[in-house]
Amino acid sequence: MLITTPPVALALAALGIGYVARLCAADWRGALANSTARFGLLAAACLILPIAAVIALNSNLYNGWRHVYFLYAPFCVLAAFGLRGLSALPKPRLRAAAFALAALGIAVVAVQMVSLHPLQNLYFNALVDKSALAARWDMDYWRISHTDALGAALKTQPAGRVAVSGSVLRSNTLLIPETDRRRLSININHKFPSFRIVRRDDRASGYPVIWTREVYGAAFLWVLDIRAETESAFRAAYAAAKASARIARAGGFDIYRSDESLTYIKESGGDEGARGRLELTITPLRPGDSGAVRESQSFDLWSEAALFDGTVLIAAALPSHPIRAIETSLRLDGEDEALWSADVDFYEDALSKPPAASGGGFDIWLNGRTLTYVKRQCSEDDTLGRFFLSVFPADTTDLPQDARDAGREHEALNFDFDRYGAIVDGGCVIIRDLPDYAISRVETGQWLPDEGELWRATVDFYAAGLTEPPSELAASGGGFRIWLNGGALTYLKENCDEEDARGRFFLSIFPADPADLPQDARDAGREHESLNFDFARYGAMTGGKCVIIRNLPDYAISRIETGQWLPGEGELWKAEIAVGD
Repeated sequence: MLITTPPVALALAALGIGYVARLCAADWRGALANSTARFGLLAAACLILPIAAVIALNSNLYNGWRHVYFLYAPFCVLAAFGLRGLSALPKPRLRAAAFALAALGIAVVAVQMVSLHPLQNLYFNALVDKSALAARWDMDYWRISHTDALGAALKTQPAGRVAVSGSVLRSNTLLIPETDRRRLSININHKFPSFRIVRRDDRASGYPVIWTREVYGAAFLWVLDIRAETESAFRAAYAAAKASARIARAGGFDIYRSDESLTYIKESGGDEGARGRLELTITPLRPGDSGAVRESQSFDLWSEAALFDGTVLIAAALPSHPIRAIETSLRLDGEDEALWSADVDFYEDALSKPPAASGGGFDIWLNGRTLTYVKRQCSEDDTLGRFFLSVFPADTTDLPQDARDAGREHEALNFDFDRYGAIVDGGCVIIRDLPDYAISRVETGQWLPDEGELWRATVDFYAAGLTEPPSELAASGGGFRIWLNGGALTYLKENCDEEDARGRFFLSIFPADPADLPQDARDAGREHESLNFDFARYGAMTGGKCVIIRNLPDYAISRIETGQWLPGEGELWKAEIAVGD
C-alpha cells in the first residue's frame, strides 16, 4: 500500500491522522462527544487496526494488497481530514502554498496515469526502486498487457492458426477483431505453440523475442517466437508416430499406437481439419485397472492439436495397464452426431489371423507392436509363476543401458499375469506391448520358482513373415523374393551383403478405392500412397540373409509396386504385385 499509493495521498492521510489527534488532544475528555473527532477516530481505527492485525497474525496476502482493499475507504476519509487540516492553517500564504503543493502532487499523478495507460494498475511511487520491479513484484496481475501480446503474435504470423502458450484470460481476446480472434489457439499448456507469453526474463533466454512490454523502463512481459523449436518437436512426434503401428483410419485421420500414446495424424487437414472435439474411450483388459469399466478422454483439437504445413497431429496418453479395446470419434461443437468414429478391439483382432507361436497351451499373436497370448481353456493354475519376455533388437544399440551393462543381448520385460493378464470368457488373455525399436525376435514363456521353466516359445519377426500360411510367393526382383502375408510384405534375399541394403526402397500402394488415399497424395495428384523406406529402418541381416518386413495400410489394395533405387544410378529393380479388385 505504501509503494502503490501516490505520495500526495499518503501525505494527506498522515496530515489527517495528525489533525484528528490534535482535535482529541485539545479536548480529550470531550473528544467522543465531538462528532468530527469521533468520526476521525473511527476512520483511524478502521485503517490502523486491520494493518496491525495482519502484522501480528502474520497473515498471507497475495498479489499486492487486494485482500485489504476495504482499507481504502477509511484512508480516503483521513486524506479528507488532511485537506481540512490544511484549510485550518492560520496564515493565508501558508495555506495557499500547502494547497498548491497538494494540487501539484495530484497533477503529477494524473500525468503518470496518462503515460501508463492502459496500465494504470502498475503505478508505483517514488518509495520503490523501479529498476527491479519485475524481479520483486508481481506485475500486471490482471493480464491487461496480454491483449497487445496476442496482437503481436497475430501480426508476426499474419495467416493461419496462431497457437499461443500463456496464462491468457478470455477477456484479452474480446478487444481483438473477430477474424483474428478465430485464428487464435490459446492454451496455457499448449504442447506445440508457435509463440509463448512469459512474465519472467529468465524464461526468455535463448528464444527470439518479438515483443516486450515495459513500465518505468523495465521489461516485465515478453512474447517468444518458438516456431523453430516447436516445428522440430512436431517433426519428431510425426516421425515417431509413423514408425509405430497404425491401428485405424477414419475421417482422414490415421491413428497410430505406441506403447505410451495414441497419435492422430491428418495430412493436409489445414485449419478446418483442427476443428472439433476428439473423444477417446479405452476399455481395459481388466476393468479393475482403471476403477471403472471404461476410461474416457476428450480433446479440443483447436486448442490442443499441433498444426504444421497443414498437417494436424494430436497425441493422447495411454494408461500403463493392458488395453482390450479403443473407441474414438470426432464431433463438432454443438453437434450431437459424430463426424466419424473408429473402434479397435485388440483381443478380437488378434484372433482373426493365425498365431505367430504357441507354447504351454497358449497361442501367441503378433499384431503390430503388441503380443497377445490366449489360452482358451484356462484355470487359476495357468496364471501362476512368472512370464518371461526377452526382446532381441535388430540393432543392439537399441538395447537399454542396463541390458548392455549386464552383457545381455536382449531387453527383459518379464511380468506377472496379474499385471498384464485377465480371464476372459473362461480363457486366459495377456496383452503386452513391445518396444518401438526394430525387433529381431522375441522369446517368451512361463516359469515357476520350484519347477523352473514350464514352456518357451519364440517369435522370429523376420521368419514369421515367411512361415505363416499361406506363404505363396507374390513377386521377385533384384534377387529379393517377396511374400504378401495378411497385412505385411516380407522381402527375403539369400546370400546378402551390405551392397544389397544400399539406397532406398520404394513402396507404392494403389488403393482399390481412391477415397482411401491420404490427403497429401490426392493433393499431389498421385494415385498411390508412398511408403518409401530405408533398409536400416525396416530390415535386418540375419544368417547371411537380408529380410525386410513392412506393414501395409489397412484399406483395400488393388496393386503394389516396390523396388530399389540409388541416387546416382536410378532404379535398380522393380516388382509389381496384383492384390485384387
